[in-house]
Amino acid sequence: MTAKLQNAQHILLDTPAIQIFWNKNTPHLDKIAGLFETIYTQNIECIVSYITYTEIITTPLIAKNYKLAAKMRGFLANSDKISLYPIDYTVSDRAALIQSSRPQLALIDTIKLATADTCGVDYIVTDNDNWIDIKTQPIILIKDL
Repeated sequence: MTAKLQNAQHILLDTPAIQIFWNKNTPHLDKIAGLFETIYTQNIECIVSYITYTEIITTPLIAKNYKLAAKMRGFLANSDKISLYPIDYTVSDRAALIQSSRPQLALIDTIKLATADTCGVDYIVTDNDNWIDIKTQPIILIKDL
């Protein structure tokens, strides 16, 4: 379990957290396993942007592993702890504001940050240290879990 999420009710999972969970032979797997244990034991709701959803299912589709893509789709769409959050006008407007103040960020990153901000998550779990100084929600780097 990870103490950093002690009082969290809602977190945004960025793409690397889910990729590490699915690709079992990666660095930080122990940290992600602890994260998911904490999510389930502390009843934390995870928000996932449709950008992350698209990134996650693209990798197995490129490899023509349609069964894995379907399995990942089912995991993200049907989990009782994960909610997919759409890119609506509110998220788009917020992303545009973030992008205008941080034009060096990739647009997909600003959409994820805007999703977290719109949903009011307690933390964002990512490996993207470029997000640390963005003043939305607190960032927890996967390496620091």
